[in-house]
Amino acid sequence: ILDAILYHDGVLNLTYDFAYVEDIDLPYNYGIVIGGDSLFTINGNNHTISGSNLSGIFNIQVENALTFNNITFANAYAGAILNLDSKLIINNCAFINNTDYYDGGYDEGGAISSFTGELVITDSVFINNTARDGGAIDVEGANVTLTNCIFTDNKAVGDGIDSGTGGAISTGNDEQTLTVNNCVFANNIASTSAVSPEYAPKGGAISSSGHVIINNSNFTNNSADYGGAIEFAFASA
Repeated sequence: ILDAILYHDGVLNLTYDFAYVEDIDLPYNYGIVIGGDSLFTINGNNHTISGSNLSGIFNIQVENALTFNNITFANAYAGAILNLDSKLIINNCAFINNTDYYDGGYDEGGAISSFTGELVITDSVFINNTARDGGAIDVEGANVTLTNCIFTDNKAVGDGIDSGTGGAISTGNDEQTLTVNNCVFANNIASTSAVSPEYAPKGGAISSSGHVIINNSNFTNNSADYGGAIEFAFASA
C-alpha cells in the first residue's frame, strides 16, 4: 500500500485487503506517513486495512483534505489514524478492534487521534476500540462533525495515574466544537484501576472540554463514574 500511496494521482482505489507484516513493514509500525500538499482520496471498495495488532495504520500530514471512503480499519495497535493538522473526511468506514497502546499503557484515540485540522465523519461505525482518552476518537484541537455514526463497545481505560475519559470520544480543547447529528452511542465505558476519586473515569460516551452540539442522537447503556453518557469539563452544550 505504501508504493500505491507514494505514486498516486490523487485517487487510490484499493483492490484487495492489506495487513501489516512485521518482518516487512517494521519501519512503519506507527503508521504509513501520508504527506504532501495535494488533495488525496482513498476508495476502499469495502476492503480492510489491518494493523495485525502490531502497528498503527496511517500517520496523516497532508496540507489539504484527505478523504477515506468505504474502508474497514482493524486491529491497529498504535491507533488506526494519527492526524496532525489536516482536514480528514471519512465516509462509510468501519473502525473495529483498534487500540492505542504506547510505552506500557493506553494512550489517546484507539481509532483516531487528531491534534488540529478538522474531522468530518459520516455513515461510519466504531466498534470495540480502546485507549486511555477517547476509546474511539481523541481530538485536542480539531473541530469534529459526526453524522449518522454508530459507536458501540468502545472503552477508555485509565491506570493508577490517569483516569479513562470518553469511552467513545474525548475532546480536550475549550475552543473546539464537537457536533453530533443522528448518532448512536451504546455500551461504551470509561474505567480506571485508580482508587482515588481524583482519577475517577469520566464520560462513558463523551468527555468534552469544548463546545458540544448534539442533534437527534441516542445514548444507551454507557457508563462512567462521572457522566455515564456525557461529561463536560469547562465545556458548553
